[in-house]
Amino acid sequence: ESPQSVQLESGIKQLGLWRNRTFLSLFAAYTLSIFGGTFHTIALNIWILKTYDSATLMSAILITHLLISSCFASIAGTAADRMNRKKMMWISDLIRCVLVIGLAAAIYVHPPFWVIILLTAAASPITSTHR
Repeated sequence: ESPQSVQLESGIKQLGLWRNRTFLSLFAAYTLSIFGGTFHTIALNIWILKTYDSATLMSAILITHLLISSCFASIAGTAADRMNRKKMMWISDLIRCVLVIGLAAAIYVHPPFWVIILLTAAASPITSTHR
């Protein structure tokens, strides 16, 4: 076989994956989740910087997220190996959605900073299930 025919066959096989509706819906949901999580983090940090005018508090949010995520990453990995991954992804996204809506509501009423830290800490292990 010529190298061109091998490339053509592998290209056709890869294109077949993009025709799979289950893959496309899961890929779209995962992509949307990643973008939402990223924009949530950016927006939260900008809000903290504008509201409290403190880079220290902004760093506290990032450090809280990193510490909690790293502590729960191995647990989330074990759970991902033992559970249906698609179901786990949906459940974790729904829980994270509720927590982020709670955070948005909390931001609307200007709570004490510890409430923001608490909600961030609650959402962090849920985020670990995607990685």
